[in-house]
Amino acid sequence: IVVLLIALGVFLGYQWTQSHYYVGVQNGQVTIFQGVQQGIGPISLSHVYDETNVAVDQLSNYDRQQVQQTINAESLAEAQRIVRQLTDAGAQ
Repeated sequence: IVVLLIALGVFLGYQWTQSHYYVGVQNGQVTIFQGVQQGIGPISLSHVYDETNVAVDQLSNYDRQQVQQTINAESLAEAQRIVRQLTDAGAQ
């Protein structure tokens, strides 16, 4: 029973992490990640959801710093909105 409860806790915890998104950088591009930035030892709790075509070096210094430090989003829709704002700001 104890092992089952631990396994259930791990499963529910992982499911919770996958309901979060953040915007960061991968391969020089603004990227939406699913999960949380933290990891458990060598185990990452996030993965790339969408690597955009927005190059980080096209952003203003302020926006570049924000993305490099990651921007948390409450949902996928919010992460996509953040990317649209960054795209619009980079186009100016």
